[in-house]
Amino acid sequence: MNTMESAAVVGSMLGIVFARQQLSNLARFVGGGKATREPETPHRLECDYLVVGAGAASLAFVDTLLTELPRAEVVIVDRHDAPGGHWNDAYDFVRLHQPSIVYGLASRKLEGSWLWNFLQCRAPWKHRANKSEILAHFTSGVRDWVKSGRVRYYPRCEYDFSQPEAVHSEGGTLRRFRSCDGSTEYTALVRHKVVNGTVGEPLIPALCPLPFPVDPWGVEVITPNDLAASKKR
Repeated sequence: MNTMESAAVVGSMLGIVFARQQLSNLARFVGGGKATREPETPHRLECDYLVVGAGAASLAFVDTLLTELPRAEVVIVDRHDAPGGHWNDAYDFVRLHQPSIVYGLASRKLEGSWLWNFLQCRAPWKHRANKSEILAHFTSGVRDWVKSGRVRYYPRCEYDFSQPEAVHSEGGTLRRFRSCDGSTEYTALVRHKVVNGTVGEPLIPALCPLPFPVDPWGVEVITPNDLAASKKR
């Protein structure tokens, strides 16, 4: 298992543990009779949790939270185009090094239907999902949450953790985030907590500057992402 996948697995497990620790505290904020302080608009939101990042850890947290407290309201902010965190940038040939049954969202089977696996003479506990399967797994989860009205998902957006905390007069805090191109800004009244799902986020070589000097004359440097893509051409 490489470092990136190890961090993702640990993050997913920590997301579930953190969610369970927060449930008793969240109960007094959700579940009935909460009043909207001001009318919501497309750019002014209210939620119980504002989750920054849509990677494995963040989505595992949201999945457990919604399972235990179905009436919780969550806003997810992520700079990627789709759910899945670093898997959006991973090499196309990468797959899990551990069984799929111990990764992803607890509420759905990343390995697929056990009956179908058995009919195909495959052991579901040996299934190791590839990149496309993992992204489809996370995308379907977020899509279903959004359809249920419990989650609002904002891709291609970023949250500034250095912003000052503005306490609302009737409880909760006001937080702001904006689209990555800076064209739209949103204000969210967070009744309970902002969850930073980007802690421990792995560095993607293809998206980072080189940590060493390169002779500009006749030397071409590419990442494994480009190497895998070149085989398709």
